[in-house]
Amino acid sequence: MIFEGVCEPYEATLVELDGEGDHVHLLVHYPPKTSISKLVNSLKMASSRVIRKDRKPPARGRDRVALYPRLSFARFSLSQDGVLRLQ
Repeated sequence: MIFEGVCEPYEATLVELDGEGDHVHLLVHYPPKTSISKLVNSLKMASSRVIRKDRKPPARGRDRVALYPRLSFARFSLSQDGVLRLQ
């Protein structure tokens, strides 16, 4: 899966994946040394490439739509017990 491959260089693990037609929910375990902004940016770039390849949106002009608005992610922390309850 594409997200697992993106997580690997960051020593991160994709724990859960779910979503809707227009967004995804990822539960990712990552070490404190990992830059969350770099990890999220890599996840967004990888998924954007797949979407653009499949849907072939306009490359230029007013019809081009940004796939990810600037503020399109949230971060929160869970204890190990919290992760187990989500699974």
